[in-house]
Amino acid sequence: MGSQIQIYLFGDQTFDATVKLRDLCRSNAPPILESFLGKAYYQIRTEIGQLSARERESYPRFSSLHDILSWERTHIANYPALQSALTCIYQLGEFIRSADSWIKR
Repeated sequence: MGSQIQIYLFGDQTFDATVKLRDLCRSNAPPILESFLGKAYYQIRTEIGQLSARERESYPRFSSLHDILSWERTHIANYPALQSALTCIYQLGEFIRSADSWIKR
């Protein structure tokens, strides 16, 4: 019998990843995933911090990834770059979570 192959497709932005990312953040995440999510949040903050003062003012205040994910979907949709970043974070985070479970087998 042949071995199973899992395929991950990165870049699919046809669904709202914020709901799934919220669930991923709430899960009992392995330390490597916690670290990744923390660094991803820090990078989002850094990128927004490099915007002009006027552009920064358009973003609501946030102090964690959970804060960003608590924004209404329509609010996040107003920021396509942020929505793309959250989708990428979810996809990579889900891959890290899956890889961690493979390693533990």
